[in-house]
Amino acid sequence: PPTAGWTQLGGGTFAQHVGTCGGLPGCNAAGSINAWNGGAFDPASNCLILFGGGHGDSWYSGVDRYCLGTQAWENLFPYTSPPIDPAICNPIDANGDPVSRHTYGMQAFIPAGHGRTAGYLWIYGGSAACQTGTFQQDVWLFNLSLRRWEPQGDNLPGNPGRSFLYCDYDPVSDSVYCMGGPS
Repeated sequence: PPTAGWTQLGGGTFAQHVGTCGGLPGCNAAGSINAWNGGAFDPASNCLILFGGGHGDSWYSGVDRYCLGTQAWENLFPYTSPPIDPAICNPIDANGDPVSRHTYGMQAFIPAGHGRTAGYLWIYGGSAACQTGTFQQDVWLFNLSLRRWEPQGDNLPGNPGRSFLYCDYDPVSDSVYCMGGPS
């Protein structure tokens, strides 16, 4: 922007980008944005990557990005399946991918390098898309080149699941660090 302050960006709203999800139940783009969600910024592509929804706000589990250079939204991974049973807090959907969840600040961008040929969106836990929103403790990587989820299991054995963590990637140690958050 030519001056300091807020700047209106193009590309429309997230709700306009998502639309109706082909009529799948639980698609609520406004709920996905308004829920306790975060994103991760990819400085190489100059894009903000979003994933999340939440237990009662939205079951939208697509992965999307907004690129500042093009001022356009792009869907990287479609919302294809609502939770298996909203009464049960299963962390995966019928396709084996993570269900929508309140992600809070528990996302990080991991760039290519250190033996990786692609950048990744890293997510941890969150409050799953179900009636009670049980905190999860699973870790997932979304491969931005292959556009698919890769489960990492429970990388914090014994952790009861958390919320409201704030996470970021440290390029020196090639690790994601998190702080805060009640269990």
